[in-house]
Amino acid sequence: MAQVPATVVGGASVTRLIWLGVVVAAFGFAYSSCTTYVAPNEVGILESRLVGPTGIRDKMYPGGRLYFLMLGQTMHRFPTDLQVLELTSYRDESNARNARVEAPVEINTSDGSKVVLDVTVLYRIEDPFAVMQQAGAGRLFESTAVIPKTIAALKKNLGEMVAEDFYNVKVRAQRGEKALAQVHAELKDKGIAVDHVLLRQYYYNHDYQQQIEEKKVQDQLKFTRASEAEAAKEL
Repeated sequence: MAQVPATVVGGASVTRLIWLGVVVAAFGFAYSSCTTYVAPNEVGILESRLVGPTGIRDKMYPGGRLYFLMLGQTMHRFPTDLQVLELTSYRDESNARNARVEAPVEINTSDGSKVVLDVTVLYRIEDPFAVMQQAGAGRLFESTAVIPKTIAALKKNLGEMVAEDFYNVKVRAQRGEKALAQVHAELKDKGIAVDHVLLRQYYYNHDYQQQIEEKKVQDQLKFTRASEAEAAKEL
């Protein structure tokens, strides 16, 4: 019986391995191209460019599932859990909470001063379809809606205060509530619900801060002297 050369057998094995690798790679490419996973804390919105009905479909696809996509279809994912926007200078601390971090807000007060604010905004996406239509895919809702609307509301409502009002907790809280009401109303139709606008810290210009502290010391000194004078009268 004639023997098959070992080189021929070896070559056939290599060829089979190459074809097997090609098939596996093709299958993996097809799988990754035709499927998408929506995480448990997300919801999916389907956009179809070829298969009818085309456009953005208003059906919401629940998270925690794998979906099959046809040619020309894209699944846009939006978070369903509480979202955090930090307007602060302390970026390292905020990044630990996976928050979107931007620069603090500079407020021009009605008396011509500047006050810098650290603010935390807590919000949720209530209508992903509306967000997709009006803000776009991905995280565009942050840069096109949440951030500019929040900053504008803070500048308007807190800008009506004088600089010294920031010392007054009651006045500061009232203005913060007005800012919350404004940004909530403006984002509601965009599918976003703002739960809290928290004014965490404020910073005056250094020179103005020193003036206020000196004034507070003088006021306290006047109060102390007045109290001492009243006490002396009673002796």
